[in-house]
Amino acid sequence: MHHSDHFFAVIRSVLIHILHETTHWKQRISKKLIAMMPHKKHCKTRQKVCEFYDRRPRDSCHTQFYSKEKLMKKKILAASMLALLGSGAALAQPYQIEAGASLNHVDADHASSDTQFGAYGIYHFNQVQTANRPLAEAAFLQRSSNAYVRSSQDFDLIQAGAEFYIPDTIFYVAAELLRTDYDNSDHNNDWGVRAGVTPLEGLLVFTQYYDEVGYDFNVHAKYVMDLGYSNALNLEAGYTDFDHHNAVYVYGDYYFNRSFSAGVGYNDIHDNDAFTVRARNFFTPAIAGEAAFTKGNNFDQFTIGASIRF
Repeated sequence: MHHSDHFFAVIRSVLIHILHETTHWKQRISKKLIAMMPHKKHCKTRQKVCEFYDRRPRDSCHTQFYSKEKLMKKKILAASMLALLGSGAALAQPYQIEAGASLNHVDADHASSDTQFGAYGIYHFNQVQTANRPLAEAAFLQRSSNAYVRSSQDFDLIQAGAEFYIPDTIFYVAAELLRTDYDNSDHNNDWGVRAGVTPLEGLLVFTQYYDEVGYDFNVHAKYVMDLGYSNALNLEAGYTDFDHHNAVYVYGDYYFNRSFSAGVGYNDIHDNDAFTVRARNFFTPAIAGEAAFTKGNNFDQFTIGASIRF
């Protein structure tokens, strides 16, 4: 049984126990109060006491009576319990396509500020199952092969590629094309590949190569750790040894539940470091919003985005 299922089972058992104990004490109190009353003269009073403490007439009051108010309360309680115990299933909506857009505002210390638009789309070759997984990490945890296209910097940078998790193995491969357009109408095309392994559930380790810059030793890793009770931790890190400098990044996100996460990150490229705080929330299983702020040596960057799945 999954941790979330166990949690709801415990809650249900506790509520049933409380209800049983409450009924037991109500019955004991009602017996004592009824014993203090004359049997025939105060039949109506006895019936009201029985109904209040035991939810049904007792002794000489034989009419099975439930008011509309009490029936309505029972219906509301039952509906509330079903909503509570079924809330996990409400987030278990599979999807196959995800699309999103973002606005990125950069405020540089020695240059004018700039706002840029970005967008992306991902098509998964099989449906992504989200049950009992953080919604943002469902595809990664499923090891879902996919094709994607991403753009940033007002479509001046475009990436298109595909990721493949080879079935029944631990191997991962990916390939992509890159196109960069410059302000002087010039452009540059490049291509790259990635190769890696998934030695543990939730862990991917890979290295990458791009034709334009050649290969410098680099290693990247992503690990999503299940903490139980709908909590999880996402860790991402990478290191590249360029000819004249190194590049390092480390990010972490904590999932407070399956829908909401908040995280921090650090990025250092040739002694130009930057710190990031970010958050993402799924308002429904299909619609999400996110925001991030990055503080660099000589710039501030604000990012907001939204995505939809179907």
